[in-house]
Amino acid sequence: MWSDEGGEIWTYNWTYEPLTDIFQYDTETKDEIIELCEAYSLKYNNLFNSRLCSNKLQKAVELLLEKFSISH
Repeated sequence: MWSDEGGEIWTYNWTYEPLTDIFQYDTETKDEIIELCEAYSLKYNNLFNSRLCSNKLQKAVELLLEKFSISH
């Protein structure tokens, strides 16, 4: 555990629940994302940038969630 190694226990921590399994971002998936983003005039490079990914890229995120969803 983090605190066992000297990490700070904060008053407010956060947790997350993954929406997908780990997936391989292969050429086929990249091409799908590029094609989808181009159709909506979006910058696909922003998709995996936490600072630049906005709700404008929601369609691309939905595609990834649909394709790699844990519930499949």
